[in-house]
Order: sequence, then C-alpha cells, then structure tokens
Amino acid sequence: MNKKWFPYVILAPGLILFVIFTGIPIFYTLLGSITYNGTTELLSNVITLLEDSLLLKSIWNTIIILALYLLMKIPIAFLLAYFISKLSKIERFVLTIIFIPTTIGNFAYGVIFRFLFSNNGFVSSFFQSMGFSVEFLSNPFLSKLVIAIALFVSSFGTMTLFLLLAIKNNISKDLVDLSEIDGIGVIDKFKKIYIPLLKPLISLFVLFSVIETVALIELPMQLTQGGPNNSTITIGYYIYNQAIKYGHFSYATFISLLISLILIAILLSSRSFKQRGYVYEER
Repeated sequence: MNKKWFPYVILAPGLILFVIFTGIPIFYTLLGSITYNGTTELLSNVITLLEDSLLLKSIWNTIIILALYLLMKIPIAFLLAYFISKLSKIERFVLTIIFIPTTIGNFAYGVIFRFLFSNNGFVSSFFQSMGFSVEFLSNPFLSKLVIAIALFVSSFGTMTLFLLLAIKNNISKDLVDLSEIDGIGVIDKFKKIYIPLLKPLISLFVLFSVIETVALIELPMQLTQGGPNNSTITIGYYIYNQAIKYGHFSYATFISLLISLILIAILLSSRSFKQRGYVYEER
C-alpha cells in the first residue's frame, strides 16, 4: 500500500463512525429546528421563544441550582483532595469510599432523595420531631437545594479524584516544604500555590458542571416533577417536556440547538483553560 494513503485508511473507520453517529444526528437536529413534517417552523419557533416565559424561568432555575451545586462541589472536593493527599496508609480506602457514590445514577438518587426529603421522609420527619415543620420539596428554594445536594453527592467523587492526582503529580513537594519553612500558613498556601496551579482543572470541572446542570432531567423529574409552581424545572427537563410530553419536537430541537450554541460560545470565549505559571515570592 502506498504510504501516502496509509494514514487515511487508518482514520477511515473512525471517520465513518463519526459521520454516522455524530454528523448525521447533528444534521437532522439542524433540520428539525427549521422544519417539521415538511413545514417551515423557524419563524414560529422564534416567535414562541420570545414569548416563552417558562423557558426563561427554567433558565433561572438552572442558574440557581448550578450556583448551589458549585458552592458545594468545588470547596468540598478541593478540601477533601487536599486532606486525602496528606494521608498515607488509608488514602486508597478513603478515596474508594468517596468515589463509590459516583457509581450510582441520577435516577436512583432521585428515588433515594425523594424518600429522604418528601413530606413524610426521614429528614422531614426528623425536623418535625425537633419541632420544625419543613417541607423541602414543597418550598421553591429548598427543593432547588435538595436537587443541588443530590447532584453534588452523585459527582463530587470524580472531581476529588482528579484534584488528588493533580496535587500529587503537578504540585512539587519541594515547593510546599519551602513555603512551610518560610512560615506560610495553610490559607496562604491555598491562595498562592494550590489554587493557582489547580485553576485550569477546576475551570474544566466548572464547565462540566454547567453542561451537567443544563442537561439535568432525572433528578427534578423524580423529586418534584418540576414543581412547586415550576420552580425546579431545568432547561433539560423543559426541553424533555416539550418534545416528549407535548410533542413539540421542532421547538424542542430549536431550543436544544440554541443552548448548545450558547455553551459552545462560552467554551470558546473562556480563557480559564490556559495554564498560568506560579512564581513563588521569596520573603
């Protein structure tokens, strides 16, 4: 075989699979956002989008859930990775315990957290026994918080694992020892060593968390069905309802395409993935 054509022959199977399983679905997604059953739906979809107050509410709900999710995930995963890196004999055991929850799917977590936080659930009953009447899934904010907690429990182990590997492999022990000799405290070490060196990885997980929250369907479906008063309906759940529940396939495809373009724009405009060097300042 001619060496000139050998790379193309090697790449051909992967390229064919990409076209079949990625290229063709993308084409039909673009087509479905414009037409449906041979009728042009683009103008109708745009008008519906501009008048759709529930879509705006789902975007706002998603932003709140994402903020609560990140406020838990980033600091807790970071601190866990830091303290596990200080362990030696039981490091693998602790990491295994932390990573186990990530093997359970969101659908199962929806069932578990509904059992815990429903009006007659274990957590609600505990608060009632203490003299507090708290209905987690009937409160607009608390229901968002429960979804964010469930999302956090299902995914923080992965971030902890990667942060631990980054701490052990990318942060020089000599640099940490030198900072301790200079009398730098734990908080200053976080600010001047750990956070700057781990910022690209943290930024990557923030991006993954945004995508994960935007596409979230199972947890609000299992826990609240979007209630109370549509306060927990996310973008992904809203698109699911438009396509599956109401049969508005063209409009659902149009929204999906628009959200995908927004996420791609955020990715391309972000500069957080560039590695920034750290300069240790001598005292």
